[in-house]
Amino acid sequence: MEPGIGTNEIKRRADAVKAEAERYIAEIAMPAIRTSIAEALGTEDGWELVIADEDAQTIQFRYPRLTNYGMGYGHGGYGAGRFGEGEIGYIKPQIKLEFGARGEIEPNETRVIRPYLADEFPDLFGNADTPFSTLAAERTFWEKATILHALHHGSKMRDRMSRHYYDLHMLAEAGIADTAMKQPELLALVVRNKSLLFRDPKASYDTADFGTLKLMPTGDPVDELKRDYTAMAEMFMGDAPGFDTVMQTLMKLETTINSHQRR
Repeated sequence: MEPGIGTNEIKRRADAVKAEAERYIAEIAMPAIRTSIAEALGTEDGWELVIADEDAQTIQFRYPRLTNYGMGYGHGGYGAGRFGEGEIGYIKPQIKLEFGARGEIEPNETRVIRPYLADEFPDLFGNADTPFSTLAAERTFWEKATILHALHHGSKMRDRMSRHYYDLHMLAEAGIADTAMKQPELLALVVRNKSLLFRDPKASYDTADFGTLKLMPTGDPVDELKRDYTAMAEMFMGDAPGFDTVMQTLMKLETTINSHQRR
């Protein structure tokens, strides 16, 4: 959006983008995905493809599970337990396809992913390596950092938010923080995008910058995050860092970012 555009016009354009995205998902993307899944599975029975109740820009592929896994197993929420076993747990029998139209996709890079099952059953998969385009890790780093900054300043603490703290911890441990800090223009792009299209009066995006960035939670949300982080344990295939370890990393990271000299 061009500089100087008014608040009402920003909202009008953002709403128009959202409405068009929802129309495209319902009328074009969802039928195409349903056809592809039915062809791949050879049946239209035993699974569902629905638009999420909480977000019309998200599609859920629901499937019946074959094994009893997850801390919440047995507490179904979709009715008769057909797709809802584990509904209150972190691992649910569904795949979310999020088509948010307000986010930016630059810079991006091509990466290769491989399902874990392909390593366990190589004869069933053949060449399972799949290249795909994904947001650059440095951009993701600043996206996560500004989420934490907004939460520090009072943005709503929604369900399953501890993953963002874990993600930023892991990105820092992988050295992404170092390369991200060499690209301050990415932070500026993230802040501009969120200020325009994800408006939140509590987020304090104008202070999401070197010298004033906040990553640490404060007050009651800390206990909520700790409980959520404990519940998230079933998502990990191996050992995960403790909540206190994550917080220590982020405390050091906040200091490092705010003492960083722009180049």
